[in-house]
Amino acid sequence: MKKIKLLGFIILFTVFTNCEKLLINEDVGESPVEIFEDFWSIYNKHYANFVVKNLDWDDVYSKYRPKVTNNISNDNLSEILGSIITEELKDGHCFIVVSPEKVISYWPSSNHFISYHNRVKQVTFEQEGHLYLDYGVIKSNQNIGYIDSKSFEPDDGFEFEDFKKEVDKAMSFCKNKEYIILDARNHLGGQSSWGEYLTGKFSTTSFDYAVERRRINEDRSVLKTSGQKYRVAPQGDFQFTKKVILLTNRRTGSAGELFTLSMKKLPNVTTVGDITFGIFSGSFFRELPNGWIIRVSVGEVKTLDGTSYEGKGIPPDVQVIGTEEQAIDGRDVILEKALEILKQKT
Repeated sequence: MKKIKLLGFIILFTVFTNCEKLLINEDVGESPVEIFEDFWSIYNKHYANFVVKNLDWDDVYSKYRPKVTNNISNDNLSEILGSIITEELKDGHCFIVVSPEKVISYWPSSNHFISYHNRVKQVTFEQEGHLYLDYGVIKSNQNIGYIDSKSFEPDDGFEFEDFKKEVDKAMSFCKNKEYIILDARNHLGGQSSWGEYLTGKFSTTSFDYAVERRRINEDRSVLKTSGQKYRVAPQGDFQFTKKVILLTNRRTGSAGELFTLSMKKLPNVTTVGDITFGIFSGSFFRELPNGWIIRVSVGEVKTLDGTSYEGKGIPPDVQVIGTEEQAIDGRDVILEKALEILKQKT
């Protein structure tokens, strides 16, 4: 019954995340030591970012394996495995699901999710509260369009074609504006193709912007010589080529970061805010012998010039780090900085 509940949780969770499939190993025992060994071996065989993160997986084994005996409790075992994820891997695409109520994952520290909510004080919304896109104008200057991109993941019958229609509506609304502020803060990620469609609304040319490679054997340093290229193409009957400010923060993650990479290739785009999360890889789920579920990043994503932002995040052109006090006071200092930049151009 426990496994059925966890598998049901994973099915629900995949609605919100860009992952591949659940793999189950039926040949491993259920003792704490065997579970630890299986956990370590799965990452050892499939995790693709040991090199770019400069992480010695053998050292991790030496540090944590002595802590595991067959007499420890499930709580202690889950905390040990969870510590490997949060303190060693530090990868938001990796986590362990002990139960629907206990998921151990890594999140970077940030207070920008507070200030992000203050954006509503400066925006008059044409559409607000949508799962994927809100849009409107800046109250102080209605020549500035505002689009809040929240997610690129299908949900509850909302598919790619539905997303395209929402993007088309937002872009039509902003078509004659002098500027657009495009907000990707707290972006949930999802499907990279959705972000590429949105970027295509701002680009008059096609271009590649990143490549993802996978492991080919148990040598952690060897990946495929070629990989999946991420590509943008112009979309729609017009492209907005006037000035665009893209807002990011530490909660801009996954496909939201691929979107950021693609937008940064455009000459009319300036990024403002904080460094992004730093998680780009595709992933799969694996069930451990006791029914716990782990998620594993299986791709190394780099820009075309070979730069990896995995574990580091994408730095903005203009960095703004607000304080908790400013957020509590109702300010959105990232949006304020974007407006200051645009004001200098008028």
